[in-house]
Amino acid sequence: MNRTSLCIRMLEILKARSNKQNPINANDLASLLETNPRNIREYKKELITAGYNIQEVKGRYGGYFLDDQCLFPTLRLTADEEKALLESRSLLKTQQFDKKNFYDRAIDKIMNTSKDVKLIFPLYMDEPNMEMSKEEMEMYHTAQIALEKECCVNIPIKKTKECRKISSGSI
Repeated sequence: MNRTSLCIRMLEILKARSNKQNPINANDLASLLETNPRNIREYKKELITAGYNIQEVKGRYGGYFLDDQCLFPTLRLTADEEKALLESRSLLKTQQFDKKNFYDRAIDKIMNTSKDVKLIFPLYMDEPNMEMSKEEMEMYHTAQIALEKECCVNIPIKKTKECRKISSGSI
């Protein structure tokens, strides 16, 4: 069996049979994979390089387990998939639902895990009912385009009593 298939089988075994309280040791993994126990460390390195978080517990009852807090490797979004996620965020801003902030955070996490696509910085608004003016939205989109094209943007700001806002200067 080749190295790739052994790594995939190791991942499946770790996903199905191990956890932090019950890690599976290298000898048991090796016997299940029908390979040498020394190869297990190399397969672990391969899986970590692929984006999986494989942890090791040292000691007599130690072994390997797959961290269940992050089971997914890094995402590889296409440009169209990225645009679809960003568009869904824009569409949902017009709707009223209780979990809007959680949705925005989830989209941010998905976008931040993508290594192939340049991230357009997310817009965070602490107050769900706070809205941007047309001029502020135009400035925001101009800044997004500048980031995509790796250009500089000069955005003058002026300080108000309650918070700092983008002024109406030219970009």
